[in-house]
Amino acid sequence: MCIVLAGAPNTACAESELEMAVVNVFKRNKCDACHVPIEKRTKDPQTGKLMYPADRDFSYVLDLNKLRLSKYITLGDPERSTLYKLLVEEKMPEGAEFCFDDSCPYPPVKDGDKNIIKNWILSLQ
Repeated sequence: MCIVLAGAPNTACAESELEMAVVNVFKRNKCDACHVPIEKRTKDPQTGKLMYPADRDFSYVLDLNKLRLSKYITLGDPERSTLYKLLVEEKMPEGAEFCFDDSCPYPPVKDGDKNIIKNWILSLQ
């Protein structure tokens, strides 16, 4: 079964309410705004380099089937999952560790959203 999210691309497909919540976390926190396919990536206006080089491809952020099999997730173990650690350490979104108020374009992910990601990773086997 696939719950298609309104306004989401075809790759945003959730098979459960928890997965739907995970996709909503990624959308709400604009993860898919930066993590795009290489051909759609923009260059940093100061350096002229790609915002995210090819070796840091995370353009499948809304494809939970691919994400669960990626190097960023340790099934059933959020504390060893790179994705969760980056959120908890406020290293994603990039620059979040320097954001101290709501005026930042990409503030740190809220604790409730981190818990949704944590619960999703815990549910994976």
